[in-house]
Parts: sequence; structure tokens; C-alpha cells
Amino acid sequence: MQRLQTVLLQCAGWLLYMSLLMLIALALPADIFDSQSKHFIFLVGAVGIWRYSMGATHFIRGMIFLYIVYPYLRRKVQKMGDATAPSHVYLMVTSFRIEALTTAQVYSR
Repeated sequence: MQRLQTVLLQCAGWLLYMSLLMLIALALPADIFDSQSKHFIFLVGAVGIWRYSMGATHFIRGMIFLYIVYPYLRRKVQKMGDATAPSHVYLMVTSFRIEALTTAQVYSR
């Protein structure tokens, strides 16, 4: 039930986003979408600004995590000591389309 609710909320979010984009597109003059129009470059520019602002947002978010959040969490875990370390670590390594003999040779060392 929780998964269905999450999926429905995500769908509602996407529908709201697409509806807002459509409303913005309908509010613009029709000649903006004509590639021969002198205003078309503004539409292309707006899409470019939106696209690269998303990249800048992700870059800033990554730098905040790299230099602020992760060092804080690392110091916090190091203060806890070895008592909080897991007793075992299990890894699943995929070897898609690699021969079984090659995989066995790599991981037997």
C-alpha cells in the first residue's frame, strides 16, 4: 500500500509539473515557437538557462555534500570507534558477459 501511495504521489508531481509547463507554453505568443521568428532565440535561451541551472544546482549540492556533510558524518562515525563497525561485509559483484573462468581467476586472488 505504501509503495502504491508513493507511486501515485510521484505521478501527481509529474502531472503538476507537465501542467505548469503547458500553461507557460500556452501563455506565450504562438510566433515564439516558429524557428523563423526573431523571438525563437529567447525560447532556446530559456531552455538552455533551465538546463544548465539544473547542472549548477547538482554541482553545488555535490560540493556541499563533499566538503560539509560527508566530513561531518565521517567524524561522527570515527568518534563511535570500532564497536559500530559491521562484523561482515557482503558484496555482490556483477560480471555481465564475462566468462566464468575470468571472474573466478580475478576473485580467487
